[in-house]
Amino acid sequence: MLDEGGNVLYVGKAVNLKKRVVSYNKPERISQRILRMVS
Repeated sequence: MLDEGGNVLYVGKAVNLKKRVVSYNKPERISQRILRMVS
């Protein structure tokens, strides 16, 4: 997954990317990196 500038935001092996991104919405797991990735 790349941002608008072409920078890599996500590299992983998620079978279901939507499910993986939704899992990041748990308050105990939110970091600045994740917030940038999903916003």
